[in-house]
Amino acid sequence: MKKPPQKIGLLILGMHRSGTSALTRVLSLLGYALPKNVTGSSKGNETGHWESALIADTNNDVFKELGLAWFSWSPMGFERLSRKQKTRIIEDFADKIVAEFSGPQDFVLKDPRLCRTAPLVLKAIENTPILPKIIIPIRNPLEVADSLKARDNISKEQSALI
Repeated sequence: MKKPPQKIGLLILGMHRSGTSALTRVLSLLGYALPKNVTGSSKGNETGHWESALIADTNNDVFKELGLAWFSWSPMGFERLSRKQKTRIIEDFADKIVAEFSGPQDFVLKDPRLCRTAPLVLKAIENTPILPKIIIPIRNPLEVADSLKARDNISKEQSALI
């Protein structure tokens, strides 16, 4: 039997360069906890990404297991995973979410790949005392494409497909 929710987990589901980092930082300043293992800054996000390094690793593993990259636009293809693989991934997400946000505080979880792996992450949260709330930031797709071009030299056509 599922426990009643004890805290809220805000899940930021937006693609790369869509404002997920800025939104996550603002929410953290409003009192939502950031993960214990926050990724650092990088080119294009000099003030930080504000995302969980552990969740990013799991997302990267899922993409790799499916033969995809962060910039892939094809369907994820979760149906290609065996039941054992799905169970392992869901348990990994659950363990890492619980570890990253072990305190009683409501929290914010962001990783641009979450917008692709959300079905597995939401399944992972089902058996935790977390009530997920999804936030989808919207940014003009042409601005996202320009930003991806500047940061990663990705064409506007590829950006539109992503």
